[in-house]
Amino acid sequence: MNKHEKKQTQPTERTNAAGTLLITDLRCALPSEAWTDAGATVNNSEPSRQSSGKWQALHYRSALYEGYMLRTVYPDATPLRIPLGRSGWHAVSIGLAHAAGGETFVETRLTGDTKWRLLGDYYYRPPFDRARLCEEPWILADLTGQDLEIRCPADGWGGSAGGHCSIYAVRAVPLRAEDVPAAASRHHRRFVLFSNTSSPFYSDRFANEEWDALCYNNGEADCLCYPTTVGTPIMLGAWAVAGHLKQLFDSIRAPLARGEDCLRQCIDQVHGIGKRFWMGFRPQSWVHCMPSLDQILRSRFFSAHPECRCIEADGAALSTLSVAFPAVRAHINALLGETLARGADGVTLLFSRGFALVRYEDPVRERFRALYGVEARKVPDSDPRLHRVWAEFMTAWLRELRALLDAKGPAPLAKRRELTVMTGPCLEWNLAYGIDVEAWAREGLVDVVIPYPRHDHTDRIGATIIDRTDGWIDIEAYGRALKGTAAELIPSLGHFMHLESLTVLRQRAHEYYQAGATGLCRWDNDDCMAGARLDDPEIQRVWRACRPPQDNPLLEIGGLRVDAFSPGTGFD
Repeated sequence: MNKHEKKQTQPTERTNAAGTLLITDLRCALPSEAWTDAGATVNNSEPSRQSSGKWQALHYRSALYEGYMLRTVYPDATPLRIPLGRSGWHAVSIGLAHAAGGETFVETRLTGDTKWRLLGDYYYRPPFDRARLCEEPWILADLTGQDLEIRCPADGWGGSAGGHCSIYAVRAVPLRAEDVPAAASRHHRRFVLFSNTSSPFYSDRFANEEWDALCYNNGEADCLCYPTTVGTPIMLGAWAVAGHLKQLFDSIRAPLARGEDCLRQCIDQVHGIGKRFWMGFRPQSWVHCMPSLDQILRSRFFSAHPECRCIEADGAALSTLSVAFPAVRAHINALLGETLARGADGVTLLFSRGFALVRYEDPVRERFRALYGVEARKVPDSDPRLHRVWAEFMTAWLRELRALLDAKGPAPLAKRRELTVMTGPCLEWNLAYGIDVEAWAREGLVDVVIPYPRHDHTDRIGATIIDRTDGWIDIEAYGRALKGTAAELIPSLGHFMHLESLTVLRQRAHEYYQAGATGLCRWDNDDCMAGARLDDPEIQRVWRACRPPQDNPLLEIGGLRVDAFSPGTGFD
């Protein structure tokens, strides 16, 4: 047999002085008949074709090492076991890479475990990181008598269009003796998930002890996908909806047509496993699209009350309604009251996805003139005096909401129904829109503050660009502002466009915990986060001490160079 046909039944190990195990030749996987390394090269006259239900072993070279990866496009591929032959506590990382095309996912577990963990390669950033090997920090575990098991994701992730299941390497780093107690014990901080408005509201992968509350992220202000007597049924009056948006709306409207209440179903589902439910509300999203597409999602209340719209200094009306008007506040409060009647344990105001909640409306002008003797429309929106007036109206609304929640009384899972606010990346950003989280916390109005990172819709304060990297939060300033209050600080680990590796998430989580975060959340949480124990600050600290190397470009796979002028170059 030539080298491409030889079955490798023992791990190819590389160890250093600290006893680290690195398996780069995964032809040690068992059963050996479940994979083949024959014909896996572009130098053949015909492309290689693996048998249904099998894995392909492909030779590869990276900047740091070479070996044989395992790859399959078949969801029914036989699960494999990779012998580890180790004892004692280790930090185990799994090497993944997109390798120039398609999404990469794999499910993993140790022998004896009942749950599979999904891992994905989110290190991919075209075109520069098109072929980069990323060792994902997977698990801290006692490997005595344990091997690694892998499979193609059972729910079809690996079989999606252009996607595949692949694994390049396994690294096991022995833990220092002083880190073993932290890895072996449980240290829980509050963890919050954000769900979409269609079922399933959260993945079954998250059906574990790590998370505490689920925030139901309704897509619009009062355009609702559940029965309502206050808001606007979703797509009411829409006359032309096509493509993906139509498919999405049809999937939401179908349960409504059957008389189902998806909000109550979600609350019951969450309560059924002992978790809390927060109702998410976007107070700025009254009209989703520009005319004539505004027919797709437009609030009836918005259309009926043009006098309540936010007004710019030049008198132009915006697409948002102003909380300076009591009628707007009363409408929003009635909407949220419907969710409390269904059993919601709290309310989350999503301020980060749009800013205009109060501007230059008549009530603002009157208050500004009374305080400063000046016409508000003659001062720029960067004027701190204007920010203070905006904050008065915002705080008046928060007091009404606090009273609404308190009047409802305790919930089965919460003695006090919680008021949560998702805010911007820094305190200056918040104050520029009348969001005074420090004052709200000191008055006891809010229970949880969730800073949202810098992104393209939170990247400036007025006309001033926030000179920080994408994903930044001034977590230290938030910690100082909330110190001495009962308000919890639970920052978001990323924004809705973040597709990030566990390496990045663990590092960021560690930094947030060190800066005083009392918990974590993630906007648009991803299945790859499930089971990662991001709720445990000690786990992140241990991983920081044994983080695997990440700068490892792939050079060649199956006889094809992928680092320079890689496949797909003409499409990037």
